[in-house]
Amino acid sequence: MCGNYAQMMEDSRKLFLKYDQGSMIRKYHLENDENYLFIRFMNREYEIARKSGVITRRGSSERAGHSETMSIYDMLCYSEKLPELPPLTGQWESLSGLGGIIGAGHTQRLMTGRVLEPFSGKTAEMCRACEEMGGKKQKGADVSYILPVFDFFPFWFEFWDGDEEFPPNIQFLWDKNSLQFMHYETLWYIVDFVEDELRRRIS
Repeated sequence: MCGNYAQMMEDSRKLFLKYDQGSMIRKYHLENDENYLFIRFMNREYEIARKSGVITRRGSSERAGHSETMSIYDMLCYSEKLPELPPLTGQWESLSGLGGIIGAGHTQRLMTGRVLEPFSGKTAEMCRACEEMGGKKQKGADVSYILPVFDFFPFWFEFWDGDEEFPPNIQFLWDKNSLQFMHYETLWYIVDFVEDELRRRIS
């Protein structure tokens, strides 16, 4: 892991320890014991050591990666002044529609053939991967699923395979209130994680 990512994780770990874990447990309905908080991210179980703040896969000593770690910390800490979870609207927005200074560049990156080529011709494999990640099939694109980032916070993933006339296309849609749950930049950590996870599962 590069130095910048490792430092970001370490800074976030220290910051996490300053927050009220009791409030987190109540607000997010977290399973917990005296040593750990438990949370599910992308249909995978994680545990957060209450004394150190270190995040690992549940039942394992394997440390969570950068994208998982930063997403979990941000979700649990971002809206700490709100006593309850913000409401979901059921209205979906693209990342560029939500705003943010990095939106245009990253959206363009997602459209490049280099990023999408591994998914081309593998819609059946992608559907299976989405279902393994807890996705619920939707109508629309060749691959269309609402997936749980957290049990209480979903996103909508769509993929259209390419043909002779059109290149493949991918889209991540987010609830209109997503930025009440986490920072805009964190949504991109989730996008990166999902892209990597899909590649791994269909390879």
